[in-house]
Amino acid sequence: MMARMIIIDDEPWSREVVKTLTEWEHLGITLAGEADDGDAGLELLRSVPADIVIADMKMPGIDGIELLKAIHHEFPAVKIIVMSGYDDFAYLRQALKSKALDYLIKPIDPIELNNILQQCVTEIEAGTRGPVSMRTPVLFQNREVLDEYVRHRRRVFACLLKLNSDGVAETLHDLQNYLASHSEGFPNADLRSRIIHDYLLLLEEFVIRSEVTPDPGIFRDREIDQLDHTEMFDALAAVSAEAIELIKEARRFKDYLDTDMVKDHIDHYFQEPISLETLAKMFLVSKEHLSRTFRKTQQETVNEYITRKRMDAARHMIIDEEIEIKEAAYLSGYSDLAYFYRVFKKHFGSAPGQLRK
Repeated sequence: MMARMIIIDDEPWSREVVKTLTEWEHLGITLAGEADDGDAGLELLRSVPADIVIADMKMPGIDGIELLKAIHHEFPAVKIIVMSGYDDFAYLRQALKSKALDYLIKPIDPIELNNILQQCVTEIEAGTRGPVSMRTPVLFQNREVLDEYVRHRRRVFACLLKLNSDGVAETLHDLQNYLASHSEGFPNADLRSRIIHDYLLLLEEFVIRSEVTPDPGIFRDREIDQLDHTEMFDALAAVSAEAIELIKEARRFKDYLDTDMVKDHIDHYFQEPISLETLAKMFLVSKEHLSRTFRKTQQETVNEYITRKRMDAARHMIIDEEIEIKEAAYLSGYSDLAYFYRVFKKHFGSAPGQLRK
């Protein structure tokens, strides 16, 4: 069955660009319709079944932010891709809140467009939705270099979750050294710009998910892409440290622990190396206070909740998606396969392979 896509953009030429760049047949996508403003787009969605929506953020009538809210509310299963000629923090924030899969800056890059459309199709077939920050950025043609970039990216994200600015800086330095010796395209200006854009989106999402409203100037208008490759990574480490301090400062003045916020954080990042200790550091409370308060309000311990989220994800991947057990373990947050088997069997009463049979 073909995935059905709707394009919402007030500029006819912009809709034509998307139609021209999309690899329809290769991806298994069909065009279900077009609309030239947000109101018409909503009416179209209400009358024509769709799986994917590509929407511009700057249109007459209902604006992009209200459009995203409406789509997310009325059609939560629809995959949303936002595009805009305006690199606007408010748009990014609403895109993340509306569970958009990506935020594309015009002029649209054909590789980025078709890569995120492929992710949409994969998730539609699997019935899943992945977090924005953990999508695989297509920055390198060499698969080995791309995999290594993604591994460093995950390490950076793990350090952000721990509010560990030194760890972020060290990981970025390691990435810089790796790219200098393994990537033929580095450090050209175009690739540097792409890495900066990808990293700032990751950082901005992390801060937004932390329920802190930062000044967009923390991340933008630093002219980081004008720096050489050595200074660039130093600048990214510095802006990360600022973001971490912003979160720490905001939480120092909170007079209570919002366990729903802790729960929401786990929901988004259970695949990462989080624990009672890292969560306590992040929310600036003691482990004892976090453990006691979470159990009282959520009727289970922090570790029980993390394990349940990971096990549910692993079971879905192994049983419903038929993903290899080793890969499912990794994707659900377990790097130690033997430990994953023990936890899985204890949780479900059967080993992964037995449950699949």
